[in-house]
Amino acid sequence: MAKQADLAGRIGHAAAAAVKTAWFGAHYVAARRASGPVLEKGETLKLSRPLPKLGDLLGAIRALIAADRANVERGFYPAPDGPPLNIARAMTMSRRFLADAGAVARRRREGAGQEVADTRTDLPRYYRQNFHYQTDGYLSADSAALYDFQVETLFGGTAQAMRRQALPLLAEAFAGRDQRRLKLLEVACGTGALTAEIARAFPRLAIAAIDPSTDYLAAAGKRLAASPGVRFAEGFAENLGFADASFDAAASCYLFHELPPKVRKAVAAELARVVKPGGVYVHVDSLQLGDTPVFDGLLEAFPRLFHEPYYETYGKLDLDALFGAAGFTQVRATTGFLTKAVLFRRV
Repeated sequence: MAKQADLAGRIGHAAAAAVKTAWFGAHYVAARRASGPVLEKGETLKLSRPLPKLGDLLGAIRALIAADRANVERGFYPAPDGPPLNIARAMTMSRRFLADAGAVARRRREGAGQEVADTRTDLPRYYRQNFHYQTDGYLSADSAALYDFQVETLFGGTAQAMRRQALPLLAEAFAGRDQRRLKLLEVACGTGALTAEIARAFPRLAIAAIDPSTDYLAAAGKRLAASPGVRFAEGFAENLGFADASFDAAASCYLFHELPPKVRKAVAAELARVVKPGGVYVHVDSLQLGDTPVFDGLLEAFPRLFHEPYYETYGKLDLDALFGAAGFTQVRATTGFLTKAVLFRRV
C-alpha cells in the first residue's frame, strides 16, 4: 500500500509540475512573439559558449521535479498543496503579464534599465534600477503583483521547486533540535516565495524576513497572513538591524547576483555577524559558470538579454572565498535546473 501511495504521489507531483511548465512555457513563447525582436535590428548576440538545446532544458526540469518529489518522500518538506494553478487568478495574471510584456521588451531593445533611478533617492543607487527590465523595478505594488508570474514564466514553472532546494539543507541543520527554540533570518525575502516554503516545512520556527521594498513586503505579508511565526521588516542585507549572534540560521534566495561586488562582501559580513557560531546560512541563487556546463551559454546570455548588471561577476564569483572571509565554511552544495543551493556553517 505504501508503495502504491508513493507511486500515486509521484505521478500527481509530476503531473502538477507538467501543468505549470506547459502554462508558463506557453506564456514565455506568447510574450516573445507579441513583443517583437529581442535585439535591435542588426544587433547579434555573440556568445563564447553554445546555448542548450530544448532537450537539455526539459531533461533538467524532469530531474528537478524528481528530486523535489524525493525530498517530499524523505520528509524534508510537505508536498505542494492545492492545484498547480488557481485558474481565476492565473487568467487575471496572464492578461496583466502579456499586457506588460511589450514594455519589458521595449526596455530590453533600448537598454533602458534606469527608468526608476530618480525615484526613492533614499535607497542605494544600485537598487534603483529596472532589474530584468521589469516595470517599476522593485518599487511598486504593480511590480510586486507581477513578479512571481514573471519569474515562473522565465523558469518554465519551476521557480518554487528550485527554491525548495533550500529546505533539505535547513532540515539537516535543524535535525534533532527543537524548532521552537530556533530563529531564522531571511534577507531579501521579496514577495515571500521562499518564506512561505520555510514556514510550511518548519511551522514552529520563528522567522524574521526583511526586504528593501515596502510593496514587496506588503505582498509577502498578505501571502503569509496565516503564519504567526513570521515577522516582516523593511531593511537592506548590508546593514542588518539585529544584534550580534541573534539567529541560529539565515537564508537568501536570488539575492547575490543582484548585488555589486563590494556590497556582496558587506552582506556576507553582516550575515556572519548575526548568525551564531555553529549556526548556518543557506545560499540559494543562480548556477555559476561550470556548475552545469551545458547551461554555461545560457548563463552568459542571461545578463545581456535581461538587465542584470552584476550577474556576470556573480557567475565567476568564488563563493567559498567570499563567505570564508566572513567566517563561514561550506558544508555542501546541490544544484537543480538553473539554481544552486549551498549550506554554510558559521565557524
